Amino acid sequence: MTPTAAGGQEAQPPWPMKDAAARVCRWFFYSVVLAVIPIVISFAWLPKNTSVTALLSHGDLAVIASALLGLSMGEIFGSEEPQQNWIREVLIGACILCWSASLLLLSFISGGASRFTQNQEVQYSWWLLLAAVIVGIASFAVTVSRT
Repeated sequence: MTPTAAGGQEAQPPWPMKDAAARVCRWFFYSVVLAVIPIVISFAWLPKNTSVTALLSHGDLAVIASALLGLSMGEIFGSEEPQQNWIREVLIGACILCWSASLLLLSFISGGASRFTQNQEVQYSWWLLLAAVIVGIASFAVTVSRT
């Protein structure tokens, strides 16, 4: 039995944007904030002569970005959204492109054959993390009908 509003009409479902905002906030806290906390805590134990660039140049942010992108891909592929939705197709392309870039950056960093300086590695890692957060927000907002 569906709930009815005053006057015998069917009640409207809750506003989808409210659900999307709640999902995105929950995703942001549990996926992004909690993932970055260990890096922030490690700043407290840095020796005074160590630069933040030296700490972040090991690819920690790129690893977080690739994990967030993997989560976004799972959310998009597992959604019940129409298969021909153009927003879904754009998000899939953005996920694959950014995820591939993070894997390439990580292979350069871990392989020791990087032609990037430490500053460039950190800068590219930050850009990838930002892209992953933007794609993640869009992925969780677009698939709100799934909940």
